[in-house]
Amino acid sequence: MDRGLRRLFIAALCVASSSPADVVGCAAGDKAYCAAKPRFPYPATQEELDATLVVRGAGWGSIAARLAPDHASPPVRVVVIGGSMTCHANVRHDDGWPFVLGGYMKRRYGGRVAVVDKCAAATSLAWAVNMASKIVEGGVDVLLVDYVQNDGRPTLLDAQSDGLRDGTDIDTRTRIGAEALLLALGRLSQLPEPPLVFFYATYPPPRFFTKYHRNNMREWAKFWSDYDAPKVKAYLKILHGHADNYEVVATHYNATFAALQRALWPDALDTARATKLWVSDTSEGDWDHHPGRDAHRVVADSIFNAFQRLADGADGAPRRRSCRERDAGVARSSTPSASAST
Repeated sequence: MDRGLRRLFIAALCVASSSPADVVGCAAGDKAYCAAKPRFPYPATQEELDATLVVRGAGWGSIAARLAPDHASPPVRVVVIGGSMTCHANVRHDDGWPFVLGGYMKRRYGGRVAVVDKCAAATSLAWAVNMASKIVEGGVDVLLVDYVQNDGRPTLLDAQSDGLRDGTDIDTRTRIGAEALLLALGRLSQLPEPPLVFFYATYPPPRFFTKYHRNNMREWAKFWSDYDAPKVKAYLKILHGHADNYEVVATHYNATFAALQRALWPDALDTARATKLWVSDTSEGDWDHHPGRDAHRVVADSIFNAFQRLADGADGAPRRRSCRERDAGVARSSTPSASAST
C-alpha cells in the first residue's frame, strides 16, 4: 500500500472510531482534521487532556483574529525552538512533534498558521538568548519554547555527588535564562512588536541514559540501580519541579505557559506513566535521552490542544509588561504554590 493510500486508510479508521469523547488527534470538532491515534493512549480523551493540562496566557486576541480564513494579514508564524528532541532525534522528520503539529494546524486552520522549526540539538535557553536576532529572522508571531530536557538536567557528576542539594543553582540559571530571552526579544529593534512567547514544558526523560555516551553508561546504570536511594529521589525532584521555573517567569512577564510534564508526571517519585510513554515504541524498551514516535505524537496533540484553547478564549490583554514595570527579581522569586500546579 503506498503512502497516500495508507494515510487515507488511517484517516478512515480514525473517523470510524470517533465519538463525543474522542482521541485528541481527532477531536477538533472538524473530522477532516483527523489524524492517526497515538499507539500509547494518553491522553485518552479530549476531556482528560482539558482536565489535566493547565494552560495560562493572555494577549492572544490578535492571533485569534488572524486565524479567520478571510483575514487579510499574513499567516500566523509559529517558530519553535528547543534541543534535540525538538529536532526529532530518534524518529523520522515526519514523526517529530513540530512536523506533526504543523500538519494539525494546516488541517484545522488551512493556510492561516505556519509552523517553523528552528531547533538546534544540544542547546538551551542560553543559546537562544545569544541567537535571538537569528531566531526572529523571517518574522515570528508566536515563539514556542521547549527546553525542559536541556535546561534542568543535573550532570552525572551532580548525580554522583552531593551537588544536587535542592536544585537551587539549576533553578536560578533557568529563570535567568528565560527572563533574558524575553528581554532580548523585547529589545530587538527590527521587530514591530515582540512575539507572543509560549513556554511549553514537554517533559524530560524520567531517568537519563544515553547509548551515545558509552563511557558514562555504566555509571548511569549504577546510579539508577536503586530507585529509592536519596540521590535518585533528589534527582527526580529537580526534573519534576523544573517546569515551575518557566511558570514563575511567564507569570511575571505575562507570557504564556503550559506543562505537559505535570499531566504525565503528577508526582515526583511516581514515574510509571511518563516512563511508559518515553519507551513505548523504542527498540526493546531501550533507554535513551530521546523518546520515540508515541511521545512526539502526544506532545503535538497537547500543544495543538493548548493553542486552540488560547485562541478560543483569547482576550485583549497586553502581551507582556512594559519595560517600566519590569524588574530583575524574577530569578529570586518564589516557586509557584502547590495550588497553582496541576
